[in-house]
Amino acid sequence: MRNAMERELRILILEDIATDAELMERELRKAGIIFSSRRVDSKEAFVRELNEFAPDLILSDYWLPQFNGMEALLLAKQLAPSVPFIVVTGSINEETAVECMKAGASDYVIKENLIRLCPAIKGALEKRRSIEEKARAEEELRRLNEEMEQRVSERTARLQEANTELEAFAYAISHDLRAPLRAMQGFAQALLEDCSDQLDAAGQEYARRINNAAQRMDALIKDLLVYSRLSRTGIRLHSVDLAAVIRAALAQLEAEIGQRGARIAVDGLLPQVIGHHQILVQVLTSLLANAIKFVAPGVQPSIRLWVEERNGRARLWIEDNGIGIARRDHERIFRAFERLHGTEVYPGTGIGLAIVRKGMERMGGQVGVESEVGRGSRFWMELPINYEQSPAHSSYR
Repeated sequence: MRNAMERELRILILEDIATDAELMERELRKAGIIFSSRRVDSKEAFVRELNEFAPDLILSDYWLPQFNGMEALLLAKQLAPSVPFIVVTGSINEETAVECMKAGASDYVIKENLIRLCPAIKGALEKRRSIEEKARAEEELRRLNEEMEQRVSERTARLQEANTELEAFAYAISHDLRAPLRAMQGFAQALLEDCSDQLDAAGQEYARRINNAAQRMDALIKDLLVYSRLSRTGIRLHSVDLAAVIRAALAQLEAEIGQRGARIAVDGLLPQVIGHHQILVQVLTSLLANAIKFVAPGVQPSIRLWVEERNGRARLWIEDNGIGIARRDHERIFRAFERLHGTEVYPGTGIGLAIVRKGMERMGGQVGVESEVGRGSRFWMELPINYEQSPAHSSYR
């Protein structure tokens, strides 16, 4: 509603004495209020003008022949609930005034003190304006909430549809695309094993290259599928024993550890953390595999793991004696397909550390590295400690 004091007010006056109504109007003119008014003195006329005149304000005497201000107030609240209602009467006791205010009157003014009339009107109209603005704001907020809920619902539906398509795509990749790769590997290996006497040196080298390329492509597809599943699959976090995670990761790398003669030490006690056991095993396996792989030729891998606790979080460190990483590449290595070395020297898909970061993000954790070229690396991963489930820490051994 526009500010009612800045336009012509429609005022309905319920008053049986014409001179009293004229005195009220005089006060309004003195205050510079622009208005048009209608005076009524009966219930029937009052009800009629409420509908036809549609007033912005009601000024009502309390004592009227066969009709009183309380009855008028109750009618007004029924027929025009938002219109301010001010009782203007010659005499009214405090108890009656309180009853009127409780019933919804905006104010009351004694006729002998009409100087209060204009301030009372301004206050009542301002209160009405505030109520209407609040109602509009609440309606706008409700509308925006409905729009937001609708958008969220639509986007959720689109996301679910996209996830379904991704699942189908992942299935196709896993089964349809990897099948010919397995065939390539199998036939290349068959050539080398069964037909090597019919192949010259170049033919044997070509067969080996086909086999190696198919293996690399198969490994890349598997890593892409892992990364995709981590990005879209819902996970439930729970209490995880870091000692059990380390044991599981080392078990998966048993062959590599034996082949390279890697020395691995786990120091100190290990806490329970809030995470996901399978994802943590995957993350740690990847970090340990890199620590075993990225060493200078002829160097025996040496790896140490320990935990630091700070501010309710556990940071698991993985320190190695590898070739190290330049400071400028510390962030780059966690991006997919970023490689610092050729596959001829250090084979891999270039997705391993991207999987590590994605896995830690899905668990609400963090991962990082401290390293210099030629000085080895110290990777770390951090998760909240679960003190409730693990008041005492466990040992790796």
